[in-house]
Amino acid sequence: MARDLSSTIDNPKGSAKIDVKNYALNNIEMEITTPKKTFIASSETYDKGWSLLINNKSSKIYFISSGLRGFIVPAGKS
Repeated sequence: MARDLSSTIDNPKGSAKIDVKNYALNNIEMEITTPKKTFIASSETYDKGWSLLINNKSSKIYFISSGLRGFIVPAGKS
């Protein structure tokens, strides 16, 4: 399991905090706090076999730049 993968991303509209709670081969759990709806780009490779739950609701994973994945989180804590 990976550790110390938390970070805060600052921009003029506020900060987004991403705290990775669990990082395993088939499961990644994060706690993300954002001031507004935010698109998060991951360095993980996109694979249509993955599924995404945000606040216990199924959410879309986007195929982005060169095969990576991204997703949208709502404002607040997810």
